[in-house]
Amino acid sequence: MGRNTEAGLFRQIGILFHRDAELFMNDRKRVGITLLLPLVIGLVIVFVADSDMGKIYEPTRATIFTMICAGIYVGMFNSLPLVCKERHIIKREYMTGMKISSYIMAMVLFQAIISLIQSLMFISIYWISKMNLPEGELISGSSFIDYTISLFLIMFAADMMGLLISSIVRSNELANLIAPIIIIFQLVMCGVLFTLKGMAEKIAYLTVSKWGMQAMGALAKLENMKTSAKDTLGEDFFKDEFIDTLRLPEGTSAKDVKKMASAGGDDYAGTAANLGEAWLWLLVFIVVLTILCVVFLRRVEKDKR
Repeated sequence: MGRNTEAGLFRQIGILFHRDAELFMNDRKRVGITLLLPLVIGLVIVFVADSDMGKIYEPTRATIFTMICAGIYVGMFNSLPLVCKERHIIKREYMTGMKISSYIMAMVLFQAIISLIQSLMFISIYWISKMNLPEGELISGSSFIDYTISLFLIMFAADMMGLLISSIVRSNELANLIAPIIIIFQLVMCGVLFTLKGMAEKIAYLTVSKWGMQAMGALAKLENMKTSAKDTLGEDFFKDEFIDTLRLPEGTSAKDVKKMASAGGDDYAGTAANLGEAWLWLLVFIVVLTILCVVFLRRVEKDKR
């Protein structure tokens, strides 16, 4: 009985995966946008990137942050409308024997392939353009592979966030209203735009962007990268008597300035352990979000349509 159930589950996943692939390939507009989006965004970032990218902390961190923003946006764009537009079909098939777990797993597997292709395209632009993306060979032995895996996990986790929103709400309009709020929250909690303290710092650990920034920061070895301030002012920047003369924002200590000048702190340490921790947490997000998709989509039988 158990083997038959398992075989039925995998058979459904295979059928649904084939259907997802066929629907995708038949929608030329969707194929075009899916492939062009990472290319266009990647080319824009390469075009505007500072010449000190890969050499100085600030422009390198800004470029990496922009890559993470792009990865989250592209990932959510991939999956946001998928479930909403099929809810009436899902309800009918669910009531006639389709397993919601099969439906979601087929969707997840197909979205993983899409995210991987987009990540490869995105990172390839940097290599082809010979932009000064810092070398990061921490786990795989290949800088290109480590960057691609990191961006893939960021993009795929964002894809699962979009799929979860689509599984919860019942209309594309509502999904499109919620998505920008989630994206802004992710970017604010990344720790790049603002210095996070107290509860905000703890909440940041529950965001994809925080771990994405840690992964990319570790690969770029931001912790050891010199800052423009240190480069301009020399070692005097680290002296207490100099820092005390600065007009610091309220709540900012001299210690905070020193940490900034030291470029990033432990989160951006260029070690395999630091990168591995970020990868692990991104994988945890993907698994948890997938489970939540199944849980929420099972309520489709209560849809009044």
